Amino acid sequence: MKKLLGIVVLGLLLSENAYSHDDPNHSYLRCSNAGGDYKYIEIDFKKKTLFDRYGQLYEIVSVDKLYLIAKRKDIILTINRYSGILFTKGRQINVKEGYCEALKKQF
Repeated sequence: MKKLLGIVVLGLLLSENAYSHDDPNHSYLRCSNAGGDYKYIEIDFKKKTLFDRYGQLYEIVSVDKLYLIAKRKDIILTINRYSGILFTKGRQINVKEGYCEALKKQF
C-alpha cells in the first residue's frame, strides 16, 4: 500500500501538467520595426487590451482568424496572427512594417 501511494505521489510531482498551465487569455510578443528597437507587447484577450513596453494602453478593436487590430487615439496596430507581420499606422507615424514573434517563458 505504501509503495502504491509513493508511486501516485511521485507521478503527480513529476508530471508537467500538475504544476501549472499557460493562460490562454494572455500572449506576449517581441516586435521589431524596420531599423528600430524591439517593442514588447502584452495582449490580454479577456480585457480586450494591449500594452506595449512603454505602458501605453491600446484597445483591441477586432480579432478575427487572420488579424488582430488595436487602436490608441490615432495610432492603429495591425498584427497578422499567422505570419507575425506588424503594421503601424497613425497621424504622427509613417506606415511602418515590422515583425512579431511569440515569447515563451524562460523560467
